[in-house]
Amino acid sequence: MSSKFSTAETSVLWDIEGCPVPNGLCPDLISKNIKSALENMGYIGEVSITVYYDTNLNPDDFESAGIKLVRTSAIDRYARGSEISSDVFDWAPSRNPSNWMVILRDCSESDDVVETICDLKSPKENVLLGLAQPQKASRKLLGKASSVWLWTSLSAGGSPIKDQSGRSSQQRLDDNTSVYGGSSSQRATTPNQQE
Repeated sequence: MSSKFSTAETSVLWDIEGCPVPNGLCPDLISKNIKSALENMGYIGEVSITVYYDTNLNPDDFESAGIKLVRTSAIDRYARGSEISSDVFDWAPSRNPSNWMVILRDCSESDDVVETICDLKSPKENVLLGLAQPQKASRKLLGKASSVWLWTSLSAGGSPIKDQSGRSSQQRLDDNTSVYGGSSSQRATTPNQQE
């Protein structure tokens, strides 16, 4: 990884409707686990997390974890994706270089967020993904991402299923999807287990 990205800010944009808080975890622990997963990959810059939601949730749980909330009027993933895309376009010019981590259920070729991220990818932008269903994701987007995590692994602080190793997205997904889908090695640590 380029040193400019290792120290750059990472903006995490999380569609919580598509990737809800897993059982046994809380927003504070997920925030710590995402930051730990990024640090384990060499990303040591500041991390900000924004959650996009349209259902009822307890804002205090997220705000106390330092997570920004954006309530959308959207009731479907395409509209939430448009909201995320809009924020990326608004924020991108002020962040140079920058890491963008987008957490979604899946993303097809027609999603606004796919087009936005693919258009935005430049030598100054590094794309990271957290996906609940990577096998349904746009190959174009997977090809632009430097690292891809399964949501269950990322929320637990685990390793990506695609990284800078040079292996193709499909090859790594085929090799690892079953491993990261429910492996006991991907269980989150509790606050008592953390150092």
